[in-house]
Amino acid sequence: YAFCSRKAKRYKDASILYRQILSVDPYKEDYLKNLLFCMRMDGKDKDTLPILKAAIAEFKNPSIDLVLVYGVTLYRCGKDEEALAVFQKMVYNGFKDWRVYRNLGILYRNKGIDEWADMYLKKSEKLKKN
Repeated sequence: YAFCSRKAKRYKDASILYRQILSVDPYKEDYLKNLLFCMRMDGKDKDTLPILKAAIAEFKNPSIDLVLVYGVTLYRCGKDEEALAVFQKMVYNGFKDWRVYRNLGILYRNKGIDEWADMYLKKSEKLKKN
């Protein structure tokens, strides 16, 4: 029913249902990502931050998608320095996903550090092509 509510764009209802599912099995990352999506679509980006932070701390190996969502959500909530740290850590940890480098490029561009922005955006395009 949660999935049907999401598909019907009843995001508030879907969020409630995904929370209920996660209360029984909190380690289902797919349900967590669906909850976070529904909350975002319901205008609750800031409310997702504590959930994301706790999940990333709790999961032994959070997926790249979950960490990306955390970084992007930080950025959307105006926490650019924290978002930058998340993406830099991903690069340090060896993630080779074009989205990581793209987000770094955007953040550096916003800070006015064009040389680094260009470097990360070029790396992003190169990884995206492969």
